[in-house]
Amino acid sequence: GLTAGTEYTVSVVTVSGGEDSDAREQQQWTKAAQPGTITISEVTVDSMKVVWDAAPEGTINSYNVSISPTLNVTTPSVSITGTRQHIFSGLTAGTEYTVSVVAVSGGEDSDARTAQQWTKTAQAGTITISAVTVNSMTVAWGAAPEGTVNSYNVSIDPTTGVPNPSQSITDTNNRQHTFTGLTAGTLYTVSVVTVSGGEDSDAREQQQWTKAAQPGAITISEVTVDSMKV
Repeated sequence: GLTAGTEYTVSVVTVSGGEDSDAREQQQWTKAAQPGTITISEVTVDSMKVVWDAAPEGTINSYNVSISPTLNVTTPSVSITGTRQHIFSGLTAGTEYTVSVVAVSGGEDSDARTAQQWTKTAQAGTITISAVTVNSMTVAWGAAPEGTVNSYNVSIDPTTGVPNPSQSITDTNNRQHTFTGLTAGTLYTVSVVTVSGGEDSDAREQQQWTKAAQPGAITISEVTVDSMKV
């Protein structure tokens, strides 16, 4: 029934006849209570904010907060006093991180409280649009520059008449798609989103007009030696 994160004094006395011994004493801290729930927010391609609830009981001197993997992370491990939040920066886009928070009290740290979070995925590279006709166009794009990429979502707007206005491309080495069923002489916006874990990238967008439709049949009349009506 001891309290977490508390220093106790243990005393042992030898009893013999009527004269007890002097007490032998020793101090010992109980293990600190785990921190409360971890909440991760403000996730970008290279940073995230970590907030955690206080340990429910006992003395807490500080919290040790760390993140893994540590590659390129500005400060992968930090001791926090006076607040229960920290922002990790220098992270890699499209990467799953494990955040760990340990309560420190006396010499006995708590068990770690952990949470996982993906950083936002890096945007796709430059979009190139080619083979533009009156009713189709081919879209190609560069690879996201870093991190894990599971697929690309490519879409076009407006969607009227387009058989498949949104498509998931899972072969990440085949970064192109042809849209058909478009309307001649129309301005379209093409969007490519990189997908990795639960955090999609910001959209990369490009606009393109379809080729204008040909005029109808030409009729020429009232032809004279120096004029004609078209």
